[in-house]
Amino acid sequence: MKDYTKFSDEELCVLAKTEIDATTELMKRYIRVVNSQARKYYLNGGETADLILEGMIGLNKAIVSFNGKSSFKTFAYTCIKSSILTLIKQSNRKKNQPLNSSISISGNEDGVEDKTDIIKDTTKNPEQSFIERENEEELLKRVESILSKLEYQIFSLYFIEGYSYTDIENKTSKSAKSIDNTLCRIRKKLNEIRG
Repeated sequence: MKDYTKFSDEELCVLAKTEIDATTELMKRYIRVVNSQARKYYLNGGETADLILEGMIGLNKAIVSFNGKSSFKTFAYTCIKSSILTLIKQSNRKKNQPLNSSISISGNEDGVEDKTDIIKDTTKNPEQSFIERENEEELLKRVESILSKLEYQIFSLYFIEGYSYTDIENKTSKSAKSIDNTLCRIRKKLNEIRG
């Protein structure tokens, strides 16, 4: 069995075309980037978990479509951010649903405001926190409804609780190959619900 931790991101992208373990290693490496990007944005009504899910879909698209013309890190960051911003824009288009009324306070080096950065409101009141929890629960219910019991268990362990691959094997008594196949099915189903 290969030690995927020794490969560069770019090498893993090539391997990911035929080896799910390479994709899994890239997902592990970039989960923090996804979480960080998702938490920079705010939608009225919460839905941080929805943004994280969208970021993971963006990361998956980056892995699949990477062509080597830039560093993978730069390309992945762009795909993750683009995917999250697309979700925000789509939410804004829905009639009678002004989900995003936040403004950016981050600027470029020259002090000009970057219109694509929408920041999280750090002064959430208890009502906003409650709504955010409710929306996260709603998203998880939606995800649970499209996944099998095993898929949802592995989704929770890997994406929500952040367990390592080895920990998941120990907790589920499933082989590494079985977990790989399950993660592949999960990603496919999550991509389908996003269209």
